[in-house]
Amino acid sequence: MRCNIKTLETGQVETFTNEDGSTFTAANESMGLEESAGQQADAGGDSGGPVIVNSSTSGRVYATGTISGGYGSVACSSADDQGVKKASYGEVWFEEITSILNLWNATIITG
Repeated sequence: MRCNIKTLETGQVETFTNEDGSTFTAANESMGLEESAGQQADAGGDSGGPVIVNSSTSGRVYATGTISGGYGSVACSSADDQGVKKASYGEVWFEEITSILNLWNATIITG
């Protein structure tokens, strides 16, 4: 889990480049920046993972989106999976949860 990330941009259309040089474009992207200089916001293999925001209510979080990718290389932490190519980023891009839910006409079930 990464903390201390500030959302700087929302509702962006971004084109990402994969390692093989292929690209994909995503709409409704938001960009978050790790506020501690040189620290990572996300790492290789995080794509598709959840983006959550803590609630003021203990034990409760808000679903915000899913991770699309990262930008701005920084040193990797020792907590990263040793079997994954080392790639860590100071910026995290994520797809906003409302656009994902609307696309699939879905809702989040809480419990």
